Amino acid sequence: LDPERPNFMLRVVNWGANHDYGASGWKLETLRKIVAKLASLAKVHVSVEGVLPSDLQDFAYQGSAKDFHHLLAHCDLYLGESATIACEALVLGVPSVYGVADRRSYIDELARLGLIYSVGDDSEQVLFELIDEALGADRRRWEAAREIWLKDVGNLGEFVTNKILEHVQNPC
Repeated sequence: LDPERPNFMLRVVNWGANHDYGASGWKLETLRKIVAKLASLAKVHVSVEGVLPSDLQDFAYQGSAKDFHHLLAHCDLYLGESATIACEALVLGVPSVYGVADRRSYIDELARLGLIYSVGDDSEQVLFELIDEALGADRRRWEAAREIWLKDVGNLGEFVTNKILEHVQNPC
């Protein structure tokens, strides 16, 4: 974390999960362009499933898995191939760009609500336009929309805890 500059988190996945069948992410050259663009503005942390090429090693996330979300929560932007982390960033208060064309219904819904930027197609031009849009967005308006959304979706942890307590107090 560089407290003197903005911090950006990038996530690159290996597309090997069952739900990723037939999908793919950024080309290596696209990743290099993204890093070059963002590194001129902020400290860039790249979390990757696999190994980064040697020219990008200086940007590799060096922390432990248990510290990842702590760093993410202090970032000014998340950009990546992981829909899960895009949503986690949203909940943590970090604007996020889901930067690949692979569709997820919950990402589509969050994009419709203006809470996540979603590329929607595999155009590199669209990706860079969305990055610029996210960087120039009115953060206060986004935070207000996020707070409304969080109130509407409820607290899953609280719900599960209450159900467990109900069961303990009134077993079948």
